[in-house]
Amino acid sequence: MSQIKIYISLFLLVPIFCFSQVIDKEQLIYKQINCEIPIQKVLKPKSIPYEFKDVNNKRALNYSINFIADGTVLGGLNCSEWPAAAKTALEYAMSVWSDALENTQNIGIDACWTVDVGGNTLAQAGAFYVYASGYGGVGGTYFPTALIEHIADQPVSGVDIQSFFNANRTDWYYGLDANTPFNKIDFVSVSIHELGHGLGFSGFHNIDDGVLDGNMNHECDGTSGNGCIGLLREGSYVPSMYDRFVDIDNETKITSLANPSVAIATNITGGSTTGGSGGLEFDGTNENVARAPGIQLHTPASYTPGSSYSHFDETTLPNELMSPSFTFGQAVHDPGMAQVVMEEMGWSSVIVPVELTEFSVQQNKDQVLLNWSTASEINNDYFSIEKSTDNKEFYVIGKVNGNGTNSSLKEYDFVDRQPVQGENYYRLKQIDFNGDFEYSDVKVVDFERNHRDVKVVPNPVSDILTVHFGKKSRQNDTDVLIYTMNGKFIKMVSVDYDQASKQINIQDLASGNYYLKIVDGQNVMTKNFVKMD
Repeated sequence: MSQIKIYISLFLLVPIFCFSQVIDKEQLIYKQINCEIPIQKVLKPKSIPYEFKDVNNKRALNYSINFIADGTVLGGLNCSEWPAAAKTALEYAMSVWSDALENTQNIGIDACWTVDVGGNTLAQAGAFYVYASGYGGVGGTYFPTALIEHIADQPVSGVDIQSFFNANRTDWYYGLDANTPFNKIDFVSVSIHELGHGLGFSGFHNIDDGVLDGNMNHECDGTSGNGCIGLLREGSYVPSMYDRFVDIDNETKITSLANPSVAIATNITGGSTTGGSGGLEFDGTNENVARAPGIQLHTPASYTPGSSYSHFDETTLPNELMSPSFTFGQAVHDPGMAQVVMEEMGWSSVIVPVELTEFSVQQNKDQVLLNWSTASEINNDYFSIEKSTDNKEFYVIGKVNGNGTNSSLKEYDFVDRQPVQGENYYRLKQIDFNGDFEYSDVKVVDFERNHRDVKVVPNPVSDILTVHFGKKSRQNDTDVLIYTMNGKFIKMVSVDYDQASKQINIQDLASGNYYLKIVDGQNVMTKNFVKMD
C-alpha cells in the first residue's frame, strides 16, 4: 500500500547490538508498495474511528513532522506546498500512533506533498533501517531506526521515516471524523497506514524474474522463480524484524527455508510446500492470544514487490488498517491488530490501567447519581470522585474501591447527597496501586432543588390553588396529582413545560388535608395543602 524506501544506515550503537559503519548512498535499496484504489466497488464501506485512550492528550510516542518546503527535492521527488487541511490530517494520523504506542526517542518524519506520485498510488513511505547482529539469539536483523532507537533508548538517525503523498488527487477527504463521503479517499486512513510501514510493519521479500534491473541487479540470485527473504549482506540474506515473525502454514519460520528458493516464492504467493492450507501468517504470543494460531497475511497469487505479505489478508481480516488496498468512502483510523504486531516487534504500547466504557450523572430527586463501568482494569486501586461548581476548582467528595486487575465488566455507582442548586460538575480520578492516575471526562448536571422552588399558595385554600414552579425552566411537561392523606387519588392536571405556574380549581373538594404529587420527568416531589370552606 505504500512505496517503501529502505535506507540501510549502519551504526555503532550500544554493546547489546553490534553494528557496522554507515554505507554509501549508492547502496540504498528501494522497495515499492503501491496504494491503489481497488477496482471493485463497496456499497457500504466501513467506518472505524479511533477512540483515544489518553484523556489528558499526553504524547506517548515522541515525534516531529518536517513538512518539506515547496521546491525541495526529497528522494528524487519534487515537493510542493502542503495544503493546511492535509497537514492537520497528517498530524492527527501520527497522534493516533502516539496514543497507541510509546517511546523515549524522537521519531523524525519528513513529509513531502508531491505531484511525482502518479497513477493510482495514494502515498508512499520510506524508513531508514539499521543492522543488528545477534539480537535475541536469532542472528542478524534489520530494524527500522525508529524501533531500534526505542529498544536501545538512544538516538540513531535524525530522520527515521520519509513519506510522500499524492498531490495530484482532487478526491482526498481531510476530515478527522472517519465520516468519508462515498466519492472521496480518506487521507487520515492512508496516512496512519503509511506511517505504520515506516514504524516497521514491512517485510523484505522478492521473487526473481531472472532479468537484471536498471541498476544491473537481480531481485534475488538471478534464478527465475526463486523467492528470497531479507537484504543481501556479505553473501547472506538478512531479514527485517517483521520477517522474523512470519510463518508458513505449518508454523515453520519462513526464515528457516532455503534462501533463495522456489519454496519461498511458493509461500509468498499463497501456495504450500507442506501440503497445508498455504499462505503466510504473522505468529507471535500476543497474536495467538487474540486469534489462534496466527494472523493471515496478504499473499496473492500474483506477486507485487513490497505489497505481498507486508499487509493483512483482507478475506480473514476485513476492515483492518494494514490491508493491501483502500476504496472510496472507507475510513479506518484504528490501528487494530497492527498495534499488536508492533508490540511483538518491540514497540511498547500505552497501557491504560482502566478502560472506562461509560460514565453518566443524573439528578434523582434531591441527589445526584453517578454511574460508571469498566471493560478491564490493571492495578486499579480506587476511584476518587471529584466535584466542582465552576468546572475549574475540583474537590474530593468520595472514594470507591477498584477491582485490581481483571478483564470483565465492572459497574460502579456513587451518590452525591449534597448537590448545589445549578450546575454541578463531576469527574473520576482513577488511581493505581503505584500512585499513577488518570482523569475521566467531566460530566455536568444542572441540578434544580425543586421542592424548595415549587410553592403552593394560598395555603390553606378555599377555591383556587396556585402552583408556582420556580424561576428555572423545566425540561419536561409536568403532571400535578391530588391525593387524600390516606393515598386516594382525586384528580390530575397537566402543565406544559414552559408554564411558570398553574391554577387548579379545588372548590369541589371536601374540607380536609391533601397533598400534591408533582411529577417532572424523573423528578417527583410532594406538597401538602389544606382545603377549607
